[in-house]
Amino acid sequence: MVKIIGLEAMLHISYGMAALVFAVVLYVLVCALGTGQVHHSLTFRTLTVTVVIGDLLSILDNIFRDAGVFPTPVPVKLLLLLLVFYANVLLTYYMALYMEGFFGDFRYRQAFFFVNTLLVVSAGVFTATIYFYQLVHYRGEAMLTTVPIWVNVLIGYAFELYFLIYAVTLFIRLNGTLTRRARITSVAAFAVTIGSVLFELLNTFGIGSGIMYNYFGAVIGLYIFYIGVETPDYRNLLRTVTDLDEAKKVADETSRAQADFIADMSRETREPVRAMLAVNDKILNRTGDEVIRSFTGTIRRTGTELLERIGNMTTFSEIEAGTLQIVPTEYDPTIVIRDLVDIFRPQAEEKGLVLKSEVDADLPRRLCGDEEHLRQVIANLLANAVRYTERGSVTLHVGFEKPANTPDAVILQVAVRDTGIGIRSDDLPKLFSDFDQPVREGEQGFEEKGFGLSVARRLLQLMGSVLRVESTYGIGSTFSFDIKQQTVSGESAGDPAFFGIV
Repeated sequence: MVKIIGLEAMLHISYGMAALVFAVVLYVLVCALGTGQVHHSLTFRTLTVTVVIGDLLSILDNIFRDAGVFPTPVPVKLLLLLLVFYANVLLTYYMALYMEGFFGDFRYRQAFFFVNTLLVVSAGVFTATIYFYQLVHYRGEAMLTTVPIWVNVLIGYAFELYFLIYAVTLFIRLNGTLTRRARITSVAAFAVTIGSVLFELLNTFGIGSGIMYNYFGAVIGLYIFYIGVETPDYRNLLRTVTDLDEAKKVADETSRAQADFIADMSRETREPVRAMLAVNDKILNRTGDEVIRSFTGTIRRTGTELLERIGNMTTFSEIEAGTLQIVPTEYDPTIVIRDLVDIFRPQAEEKGLVLKSEVDADLPRRLCGDEEHLRQVIANLLANAVRYTERGSVTLHVGFEKPANTPDAVILQVAVRDTGIGIRSDDLPKLFSDFDQPVREGEQGFEEKGFGLSVARRLLQLMGSVLRVESTYGIGSTFSFDIKQQTVSGESAGDPAFFGIV
């Protein structure tokens, strides 16, 4: 190194003392906050200890060899110089190990562990060899207190730069696995650490100021790592995020398994119910006994409601698991309306209600959309209307309008109006709750805890629509939505009465 005397020697020592104070404080913080599981990484503590010891050796080297403040045997001076070099090697070696810890078991970890360990041992052997070589070939004090420049560069900087470049290469190749905070921290810490080593390397060639930068830069780099990724709050946050990710994976797997189970059970349950309803319809059509017809009518109504709830349960579980798919198909809207009216008319007539349908005569005959789930949404709205209407009527209105920017599409306008008990304004926010719908009392007085409206709302969200509700307590309610559908054929549906849906 360049010989430092006078004021420059004091600056040299001052930089080292400042770095030592910062390093000791950092070590105390690591030890104080390392009780428990926060600082479980021995590499970071070892890295901190290495900085403290290396910086202390550097200060002693400055005092006893460079500044010449105290008379010191020349073998001790040479030993201090070489120990500082080797401490630099260990410091950057541990920094490389620390960076490895961010990436886990990457492909070449074992190979580089062997190479890096071999280099550290080689640096130690080479340092000891140089020390004894200098003693044996004693040619005066200058020979003992300094080393050839190639030795200085090799031990003092070449090994350091290798380990730093190795760590930087790891970061460049594998940084995609790091969090954004860890990436920013690593870039800042490496910039300071490598910059300080390069500045001091200039001193070796007499270009720099002669001031020792590397330990001061190393301490600043460690503080950046400590604040950026080693602080207890951040560690706890990382553990919490990891735990939440694991919990989410388990929840997703459980939800998918639940959805599969419910889907299987619903398939197994629907077939017997449908068979029972088919037999019940045969009995209803062949008997004239009013008592038997009353019984079979009740069986048909409750069986239909059971099928409806099984379907809603299956859909709900698929939505929760994220497995439900919106599949557009070509369909005839008039057939959809006719089928739904046919399904709910018997239930309405049993309660003395009038079930009406209003269909725009110009409605296109062929549309493309998710017919299955559109049917389910309208069915849930009709079931809700019939269930909570004791007198009057239920009306299914289907109209449309053509959007100006997409001539090959229509906005289907669907509304279900009833003259039921209505909904209090205070209960409207709870209306679409999955399992806690508001109590609506009719003449018979009952409480419904289903989730048909919630399923309808969620299905419409998945199809890009919104379910709206207007209700006046004691007068009735209207549930409506608009949904975009592609036009397959421009042919109009014609008179709805022709299709038997009014």
